[in-house]
Amino acid sequence: MTCNEVQMQISLYIDDALDSKQQPSMFSHLGKCLKCRTFLHHWIKTRGVMLRMPVPEVPLALDKRVKKIRLIRH
Repeated sequence: MTCNEVQMQISLYIDDALDSKQQPSMFSHLGKCLKCRTFLHHWIKTRGVMLRMPVPEVPLALDKRVKKIRLIRH
């Protein structure tokens, strides 16, 4: 398994979207690869920071425009 493949799997893992059948090979690679372990730790930390950030308020006018555009495109 390449580092690029593992790093894609890490992204899925962080989002709780990685198939449980793929996890053993990802964790096996992580046990041997400092670069990918560092990548994993970086994204866990980044996700934690983002989850603690306040949710910005969206102006009502912008919210209505975005919803209107979505309706037109779908």
